[in-house]
Amino acid sequence: MMKETEHAGAGTYSNPATERETPEAPFGGQIAAPRPAAEHDTDNASIERQIAAAQQAVRAALRDHKLAGNPIAVWRDGKVVLVPPEQIEA
Repeated sequence: MMKETEHAGAGTYSNPATERETPEAPFGGQIAAPRPAAEHDTDNASIERQIAAAQQAVRAALRDHKLAGNPIAVWRDGKVVLVPPEQIEA
C-alpha cells in the first residue's frame, strides 16, 4: 500500500519517488511512474537530435518575434535587456 501525504488544499497524494506504483494525482487522474534510467534516451545521436530540435525552435521563435515586431528579452551583464525587433538576428 502506498504511503499518502497531506497536500495543502489538494487532499492527499502519493510520493512516486519512494513508491514504484503509479500514484494518484492530487486533482484526479494518474501520474506516470518514472521510467528506469536505462530506458532514457542517452545515446549521442538522440542527444544531438534533441539539441538540433531546440536550436530550430529558438530560430523559429526569434524569426516570429522579428516578423511580428516584438522585442526579445536577453540577459546581458547581469541585467535583462530588451532587444528591439530590428536588431534580432534571425
